[in-house]
Amino acid sequence: IRKELKALLSEQFTEQGVHKEHSPDYHLFMIRALDRVGALHPYMGEIDMEAIEAVSPWLAFPDGTLGRFGDSEKTGPPLANDPESTCLPDGQCYAVGDFSRSGYAIIRDLPSTEQDSMLFMTGMSYSPVHRHADALSFELFEAGRFIFVDGGKYGYVNTPERQYFLTSDAHNTVSLADEQFSSDRYAGSGSFLNPVTQYDHGFLLSGKVEIVQKFVHERRLTYQPGRSLEIHDR
Repeated sequence: IRKELKALLSEQFTEQGVHKEHSPDYHLFMIRALDRVGALHPYMGEIDMEAIEAVSPWLAFPDGTLGRFGDSEKTGPPLANDPESTCLPDGQCYAVGDFSRSGYAIIRDLPSTEQDSMLFMTGMSYSPVHRHADALSFELFEAGRFIFVDGGKYGYVNTPERQYFLTSDAHNTVSLADEQFSSDRYAGSGSFLNPVTQYDHGFLLSGKVEIVQKFVHERRLTYQPGRSLEIHDR
């Protein structure tokens, strides 16, 4: 049973503790589910709950809204304490959640500040579960409000609206004027993101994804929190 549980969990979470169902909402759902099982299951020690729980506050914006990627729509507790920070040459310091090996990248104000800024980028493909065509999409929170908002969850009933929300048209990524495409057109699996890097005045978030028989999309987001966001698509 222990071997089977370990195999099951490896399908659920990445090595960084990120849930593989493409949705911040379901990351928190799985934590609640594991909490319910924990007191009863003799093999819960196989799960690195500390790593999994450490990811969850990064997935919420300062106002508690979860990143609206995949089938996400709810709220959760954001970062409450300052993690190890990254400081720019101007002396301003920020929290960097580099889960790029798993498919998420986050830059945000430290919880001890006014928390006006946060950029959240996604890019992952592990299975069809709760996945949308939102690879290399992002949400931007500035001056205490959302500037770019992603589509997120519409519902689970197979309606035209649900089908639209699954496609690239409903997300902050590159699409086509005359054709919608869904996530089953992504080539490969795993994370499509590169590690977060720092430059003189800000941060670089980037990634690359191939849409089968259509195009390859490379995106770079150069971000100066509170000042500017440049979107470079190739």
